[in-house]
Amino acid sequence: ILRWWYNSETNHCETFIYTGCGHNANYFTSEEACLRACGQYRNSDVCTMKMDRGHCELGIAKWYYDINAGQCHMFIYTGCGGNGNRFSSKAECEHLCTTEIQFYSNNDEKDICQLDRQSGPCDDPVTQWYFDSHMSQCMPFTYGGCRGNGNRFNSQKLCEQRCLQKIGIEVITNERTEGKFLNK
Repeated sequence: ILRWWYNSETNHCETFIYTGCGHNANYFTSEEACLRACGQYRNSDVCTMKMDRGHCELGIAKWYYDINAGQCHMFIYTGCGGNGNRFSSKAECEHLCTTEIQFYSNNDEKDICQLDRQSGPCDDPVTQWYFDSHMSQCMPFTYGGCRGNGNRFNSQKLCEQRCLQKIGIEVITNERTEGKFLNK
């Protein structure tokens, strides 16, 4: 089975043949999932990006999240270029975008940052982030690809923006202190 992994020496997502027996968190079912978790879209909110077909000549069916419509749509990807709002399946798009956008934008819900991590029952692993309320920090985990709960984010940055500010830790975003946190 063809799968993807992130090579930190080359800073690229690369393919490998998966034999079906065990794997670690550096295992992705698509290049897009690898790029979102480790590559150039790692700290990006890909679900809010506009659809981008790319600039080559191929015609590959992919999915993107339309934030205005609040749903995933199919489009034809040209094979190169484009952005992180590109998914291999409608299910992958919906699992990564619809739940997070819904919870991220609704201030009336139960505080999702206090929910326990839930991988869900499916076996289509993708690396996501959750807020560990006991450690007061965002941690990576392997999401199974369906169900779970709203304490699941596409990136560490989104998790920190949503959950650290709720507990009184300010996320500092200027160049000199990027990634630092200050108690309020």
